[in-house]
Amino acid sequence: MLRRLEEFADRDLYVTGCMPLVQMDEIRSVCNPRVIHPDEIQEARQIARDTEKRDELQKTRSHVLEATEAVRERLRQQQGESTHYEEEIENLTPEHEEIADALASLSQSRDECRDTLAALEKRKNDIFLKCKEQEIALSMSTERFESRFSGEPLPDIPEGFSPEEAQRKAEVLEARIEKMGQINFASLDAFEHTQARWDDLHRQYEDIVQASERLKEVITSIERQSVKAFTETFELVKRYFQELFITMFGGGNADLVLLDGNSPDSGVEILACPPFKRLKSMSLLSEGEKTLCALSFIFALFQVRPSPFCILDEVDAPLDDANVVRFNRLIRTFAGDSQFIIVTHNRHTMEMADILYGVTFDVPGISKVVSMVLKDAEG
Repeated sequence: MLRRLEEFADRDLYVTGCMPLVQMDEIRSVCNPRVIHPDEIQEARQIARDTEKRDELQKTRSHVLEATEAVRERLRQQQGESTHYEEEIENLTPEHEEIADALASLSQSRDECRDTLAALEKRKNDIFLKCKEQEIALSMSTERFESRFSGEPLPDIPEGFSPEEAQRKAEVLEARIEKMGQINFASLDAFEHTQARWDDLHRQYEDIVQASERLKEVITSIERQSVKAFTETFELVKRYFQELFITMFGGGNADLVLLDGNSPDSGVEILACPPFKRLKSMSLLSEGEKTLCALSFIFALFQVRPSPFCILDEVDAPLDDANVVRFNRLIRTFAGDSQFIIVTHNRHTMEMADILYGVTFDVPGISKVVSMVLKDAEG
């Protein structure tokens, strides 16, 4: 009989691989031919089962670490994309500033060309008038010469003619002619050169204006799409927030209000109206009501942009037992799509968990992490 029990114990322990040979010798040394100790065999089996459970927990921990690393990799990819978009905006901003500076410089050059063109136009008109005057004077002199030397009789001297006055006028006219100097025939060439330069600068100005308009259109389109996406997301978050608020409070109503229109930079104010109370700002609520409002808002965001993991730290501390039960129901609702890690000291929240992790001090000064799978225990 004793030999059969020893063989059975040896086969059970060596199959599980959880007890060394020294312990088996101790069990055999305790046994004697007259007394059978089934408790020690039961204890050995219990140690084997505990070892299997430890292996299962290690496998679960490995799966959790692999999932966490995958989430971190996705987060790094998204951060890289966000950095890429920010770099594109930063790269476009200096280009826009350079175009604006070039536009201002071309505008100044255009004004200078216009001033130069106006001065040349005025000078051209003056020269034209002087040419006309000289043509008239030449025509008069020719007529006078022909009339004087053509052999025809001179015209009669008009009454009141004063030779001195006529001489004085002639001297004045000659002085004016001398002041005019020679005709500048190069002024037309200078005008054409200036006109060509102005046309070239004007074409450059038009190109810059068109590029600036296109850039403004792109910026406007980006802003319009950003405002549209923000508005759609805000309306979706508000709808989920109102639904979750009613679920958490068992009634009442709430609203999210933008402080500055539909601008993405606008602040958001939470207006809450718990059951049997007036609508007021979230800052006027009690600590428990603030916590429920904050949880409703966080899970509304979570519904719009879900995540495979969510970590909550002592969020149920300000809540009473009834509200903790509602909070646990909400966690259970989202637990089908995401995993929740909750730091808590509330027994109701602990009872709701599938796995518990705790820290204990079996030996003073040495901490030890323990865990328990409640889901398997309930099964």
